[in-house]
Amino acid sequence: MAPNDPGAAALPAAGGSVEIGFLVAKCGNCDLLGNSYGQSAHSEQQILQALVDDQNKHGGLLGRKIAPVFGVEDTASPNFSTMLQAICATFTQDHHVHAVVGAGFGFSDILASCLAKAKVPIIDAMRTTGVPDTVDLRTYPGYFVSGEPTLDTYSLAAYTSAIADGWLTTKSTLGVLNYDCPASVRVWNHVVKPYLAAQGIKVKVDYTSSCLTGASDVGRAAQDVQQAVLKMRANGVDTVAITDVPLVVFATSAESQDYHPKYLATEGGGPSYEQLVTGAQIKNIHAPGWEPAFDLNTTHQLPRTTTQKACLAALTRGGLTGQVPSEYVLYFALCSGWDLYLQAAARAGDVTWDGVLGAMNAISTSFTSPFLLDGKTELGQSKHAAAVRYRTEVYETSCSCFQYVGPTRPIP
Repeated sequence: MAPNDPGAAALPAAGGSVEIGFLVAKCGNCDLLGNSYGQSAHSEQQILQALVDDQNKHGGLLGRKIAPVFGVEDTASPNFSTMLQAICATFTQDHHVHAVVGAGFGFSDILASCLAKAKVPIIDAMRTTGVPDTVDLRTYPGYFVSGEPTLDTYSLAAYTSAIADGWLTTKSTLGVLNYDCPASVRVWNHVVKPYLAAQGIKVKVDYTSSCLTGASDVGRAAQDVQQAVLKMRANGVDTVAITDVPLVVFATSAESQDYHPKYLATEGGGPSYEQLVTGAQIKNIHAPGWEPAFDLNTTHQLPRTTTQKACLAALTRGGLTGQVPSEYVLYFALCSGWDLYLQAAARAGDVTWDGVLGAMNAISTSFTSPFLLDGKTELGQSKHAAAVRYRTEVYETSCSCFQYVGPTRPIP
């Protein structure tokens, strides 16, 4: 590489500081779903700052003090493209970060492309909406997802798990809510649709909504979901593939119409549904889950693992007081992405693009995540999305909560 190639950037002299970018999400319009939705005692920035402070107390990054640079994704932003361009300018022009770690609210090739041009790897610890597919990850080899599978397998798992559990059969009348985002279209046309055809399952209604481009689209998106309810109900759909906030909106509208289909959610997140979906609808949700802290409520969590205990201890040392179980999903997700980067940099002995990417591929299955089911990951060459195992979660009336049921299975 040429000396002025960002990928060849050397560490500052020992005793100096090294800039690392941290991507954080802010749900500026979450009040649309109720005053409690999206609220937490600590922000992502506070959690990441505590992890940085702890690491700086223990030698920093390869003997250099870590200087954090924060970029904030806000769901209330009127134009997501403009927001992401500004964030990348902060990371690569106003500052010269060596990597980006953290969690926004949806994958975007705007940020991925900008960081790739600057030879800045990104470790995406958690996506609240939208993950990259295999095409995206091949296009951007410096993009790693430490807490999710690819969009291909993320989408497919809803169907494979439902078929394995008997929730979806050839007798089902299936309705699907899709989006016209490029990756979503690719996955539907080239992965999910052929799979369903091979299983002999016909889609009665394929309702496509427009990809969100900013906060101004939220009202239109909600109307699309409500229109999907009307169309699916009119066509006798008894099973709906949908997830996250759209599922909440769909279930609320369906309840008002005395319509009670089954729901195939493309990921877990039971505690969110417990807060926002009524009992008559909630018992019909079936989902694959690979993030126990996200899938199970605070009174039904699995026993703490060694890496989870280490995460909580690091946050305490970093000064994050008042830790609460309801935020474990944030703690463990952000610890996972941060630990992955620290281990890669330590293995590489530098912070260059080539060094970190090579170390990431070498770590592969040896990295243990505090966020994922059983801590199992796979991050080898050309597979930069870590989640590999899931369990089914369904609503149990005995505890009024979501619980894991059945065996641990490989994510398809």
